[in-house]
Amino acid sequence: MKKPVCISSESSLDLPSSLQEGLDIAVVPLTVILGEKEVDDGSIPARKIYDYVELSGKLARTAAINVYAYQAHFDALLERYERVIHIALSSKLSATYQNALLASQDPKYEGKVTVLDSKSVSAGIGFQVYLSALLAAEGKSVPEILSVLKEKRKDIQISFFVEKLEYLAKGGRCSKLALFGANLLKLHPEIVLKDGLLVPGEKYRGPLSKVVNDYLASVERDAPDFDPSLAIIAHTVMPEEVLLTVRDRLYKRGFQRVEIIEASGSISCHCGPHAFGIIYLKK
Repeated sequence: MKKPVCISSESSLDLPSSLQEGLDIAVVPLTVILGEKEVDDGSIPARKIYDYVELSGKLARTAAINVYAYQAHFDALLERYERVIHIALSSKLSATYQNALLASQDPKYEGKVTVLDSKSVSAGIGFQVYLSALLAAEGKSVPEILSVLKEKRKDIQISFFVEKLEYLAKGGRCSKLALFGANLLKLHPEIVLKDGLLVPGEKYRGPLSKVVNDYLASVERDAPDFDPSLAIIAHTVMPEEVLLTVRDRLYKRGFQRVEIIEASGSISCHCGPHAFGIIYLKK
């Protein structure tokens, strides 16, 4: 007998495995491209991606999932589930949403597959997937899940800072002028997600420890009213002692559960090492 609803997404969702346990969540991988080599996102750690960039001088790239791969993914899921809700990477940052939508428009998926633009990235997607999967586990219908998610997702707060803008600039996610200004002033910019786009926020200066402290201070300042049930720390090869310090500070701030995840290869390719962000839900 088939289960009622599966929540699906791409490998860029950055949802800790501890939050996926016992939930019906399916993930389809993007492709990470290292020169002539192509690998599934999730099969290569961020450190190896950065080693490739350092040795080759070339930026690792990513490729969106094509329509046929999505259809194979949906076909496999519909053998075990009655309905699939696929939550895609922001349509303003990738072609994944459009390809998933095109795939879902095949008549054989009518009434069975729903594709939603997350308007988010990394653990901002993961948070939406987690909330949706909890609702599915409670027995909520697809319309009920979509209604709650569309209402809740505007309250998901996601921001991060990057040590250097080179990776975002090379990937076309920021301008060369912004890169020049950040390098000239030795700034570590905060990136904030707004309406599916990455836009500049605060600008931090100094060593990594100071930048982390200043970023945390700005998060605390901007989050006077938050849902204490969960915060996710997403990072790219951040030193462990920094991550544990941040986790402890979030617990002291009042969060009841704090999960840490190293970002997927598809996210790490564009952010570079020592990128770091906190994702939580406003009340």
